[in-house]
Amino acid sequence: MNDNDPGIERCGACANTSSSLMKCSGCRLVSYCGKVCQANDWSHHKQLCKEKKKADREVMLFQNQEGNHLGECPICLLPLLFDADRIMEAEDEECYHFMGEMTHSPCCWTVVCTKCFDAHIITACKEQKKPTCPFCRCKTPDTEKSTDELLELSADQDNNPTLLMKVGAMQYRKGNHGAAFTSYKKAAKLGDAQGMYFVSTMLHCGIGVTMNHGKAAAYVIKAAAGGHPIARYEAGMDELCRGNTVRAVKHFCIAASQGVTKSLEELKNGYRSGYVTKSEYEQALRSNQTAKEAMKDNEETRQQMLAESKRNVTFHYK
Repeated sequence: MNDNDPGIERCGACANTSSSLMKCSGCRLVSYCGKVCQANDWSHHKQLCKEKKKADREVMLFQNQEGNHLGECPICLLPLLFDADRIMEAEDEECYHFMGEMTHSPCCWTVVCTKCFDAHIITACKEQKKPTCPFCRCKTPDTEKSTDELLELSADQDNNPTLLMKVGAMQYRKGNHGAAFTSYKKAAKLGDAQGMYFVSTMLHCGIGVTMNHGKAAAYVIKAAAGGHPIARYEAGMDELCRGNTVRAVKHFCIAASQGVTKSLEELKNGYRSGYVTKSEYEQALRSNQTAKEAMKDNEETRQQMLAESKRNVTFHYK
């Protein structure tokens, strides 16, 4: 059998050929007969593997991102609102921990926008039915679950990032910052970008955990890669403080396209200092304006949908 035949690969350690070799899980560039061959070749392969993984992380970190880390409402299919400018200007720190433009029910914990939630409730009232979950249509409780009930749920459902974020927010509001950090960190491990961002801010400020700027910066990068607009801006500020202007500009351009106006200020300063080109600054201005207009259009569409639901409705139950 010819080594050049499709599907035939050569082991990177012993040079044997086979169609059933296993690729290195880190770089996916080199194949091996098994773990023994991989271990034997690690001293030679280690540098290549690390460089490939670093290059892949860079591509993922700076790839173009649309919208934000919250994704779309599963009902209206419009992007969930994340007004980074309003949050960054808020004096109340809890504004970071409670997102008023989205909600969920304790049955499926699927996040939906408040307009779709309200429209569903109004429609149920119109049809003289008791409201259900707008997503899975299960019956919802008449009252919000208490903190103790949520803690009990989170112990049984520790793979539910939405629930973990809810518990973290409630613990933070009660002043139990250590418990809030633990809950946020669990959500972050499950890939929740909001959880990653909260972990980074608490590590940076030493709230509920020992201050650690190195770990905080690492979590900011993870949150930025996950689509968090404010984390993207802060990642740019971190790079700027280190003197890495090229990377900082990339972060600021992406943050601007996600609606973070403060990124434009940093890019303007960079243009005046000479490390931001005119085309980069102009493109950032256009992308920021596009993001703002899209956010406004989406909210107007939601308002129209809600207004349609409110017409000729009598609010009563059976």
